[in-house]
Amino acid sequence: MYAVWEKLIPSSISVKSVPDKQTYYIGENLDTTGLVLTAVYSDGSEEDITEGFTFTPVELVTVGTQEITVSYEGKTTTFSVTVNDVYSLSASPESEQTMGKSITLTATGGSSYRFYYEQNGKWVNIRNYSAENTCVWTPTVPKEY
Repeated sequence: MYAVWEKLIPSSISVKSVPDKQTYYIGENLDTTGLVLTAVYSDGSEEDITEGFTFTPVELVTVGTQEITVSYEGKTTTFSVTVNDVYSLSASPESEQTMGKSITLTATGGSSYRFYYEQNGKWVNIRNYSAENTCVWTPTVPKEY
């Protein structure tokens, strides 16, 4: 008597739950955290898959709705994410400010932000990289900003 083990290959896969992050800015990489696939096998069994798959594209470079193709064991399925355009920076108040008056800076795009300005041909750090996209800055050097 012999036992023969045969690896089941999925007959199809589908997206059970999309990744946690669904909105990106152009140039960001796809984050598949939270992605769950369902694999259906020829014997009728099903399995939730949370790793071992590949996806394309990795870097999101098309603005608008971006279709993502996920592959697992030779089968593919798709889901979509939203990719927004360029990064932006706004200041409040918008008019020029002088030393001692607070300026609120707000950046959009990306996932990590560093705020800095130029002074005498050199870049001066206001706040190093952080996930927080807003920074309140009060200039201490006489100048218009």
